[in-house]
Amino acid sequence: ADLFRLLAGRFDIRRALYPGSFVHVTPSFFFPVVVYVDTDRRCPAFFADRAVRTMVRRRRRYPGEPDIVFRHADYSGRLGEKPRSFDLLISQWAGPVGQRCRRFLKPGGLLLANDSHGDAGLAKLDPAYELVGVIDALGSRYRLSGSDLEGYFVPRSGRRLTRRQLLESGRGERYERSAAMYLFRRR
Repeated sequence: ADLFRLLAGRFDIRRALYPGSFVHVTPSFFFPVVVYVDTDRRCPAFFADRAVRTMVRRRRRYPGEPDIVFRHADYSGRLGEKPRSFDLLISQWAGPVGQRCRRFLKPGGLLLANDSHGDAGLAKLDPAYELVGVIDALGSRYRLSGSDLEGYFVPRSGRRLTRRQLLESGRGERYERSAAMYLFRRR
């Protein structure tokens, strides 16, 4: 929760898209509209459960009713959402979300990505994104920093990475300096 509290406190995020969400609804505690996307067969029943919506209603940190939408779909396909309609795109352990769902992110919108599947590295190589911050975990607390960003994404191997290499490997690279998560702004 601290991660999303941090983002909600620093940025005006009204609509978030969370591809590969599984049953993680914490973003709905802080953002009024969240669209969750996953192919797992257990997800439809979870998101249809009234107890889940009641829990979100009790824990929300904004006025009004939460708008929780679940799409039982592969995020690389059609989602029934308008292009450029989200303030935040969440990529956590789900593959190249930042690449496949970039069309849904508003210009100036934010991509929150870890690098477990190389998604942060792909965003760093993508001219449509600008690295604006790194997020480090300090226990269950998170800290956002926007300084010394040029020191990130320098491969330990010394080789120059390509988009193709990251997509083919399907995993993050070992960098000289890493963070728990990265924050990119869509240009």
